[in-house]
Amino acid sequence: MATPGDGYKLFHNVRESRKGGGIGVILRVDARFRQINVPYNDTEYESLFLASRNDLFITVYRPPSSKKVKRSVTAFRDDIDKILEELGHKFDTITIVGDVNIWMENDSLFTENLETHGFTIQKTGPTHKDGHHLDILASHNSTINNLKIHALDNDISDHVRFTFQVECTSNGNFPRRDPTMIRAWRSFDKSLFIEDIKQEKLDDEKDTRDFEKWLLAL
Repeated sequence: MATPGDGYKLFHNVRESRKGGGIGVILRVDARFRQINVPYNDTEYESLFLASRNDLFITVYRPPSSKKVKRSVTAFRDDIDKILEELGHKFDTITIVGDVNIWMENDSLFTENLETHGFTIQKTGPTHKDGHHLDILASHNSTINNLKIHALDNDISDHVRFTFQVECTSNGNFPRRDPTMIRAWRSFDKSLFIEDIKQEKLDDEKDTRDFEKWLLAL
């Protein structure tokens, strides 16, 4: 296993709510990634965002709920949505990996939300000793190769370990894409949308009348 100081560097966010723990990523010292701060990052989960010029790598850990602390899956999904709406058009590739502690075999909304942002969900199967699918590996334009699911080792973790390789634009595999403007649907305002549409020029008067009727019906 690679360790910091042996040709590698460590990016680490400490666990603010309790002693110990945190989330970390070890990279080769010549990897051109930097840690960036991201808005909307909720304190109920831990995350680490590493960016190169064209690529974004997101590592996330969402603790499970307990008797003392109830964590909302809906709030977590909404938070990830906001982050992807903010950053999705700024990078050519995005890779998300981590333990989200959601039984994804029963709750498909999280993965469906990622798919609406253009992500491919890698099929890892059950990742927890109790047979639940709690860990996510998702890619947007980045290619995942050599995905391997390793046998569970209870002496190390109650989750299985999976390894993979990522191809991204830094490797020269994808062309630079043009910026795309998208509407932030989470903050959608119908009245502003109607006003925007009214400013558009349609082909003829009939199209204009028909479209105004459709707008009034919204």
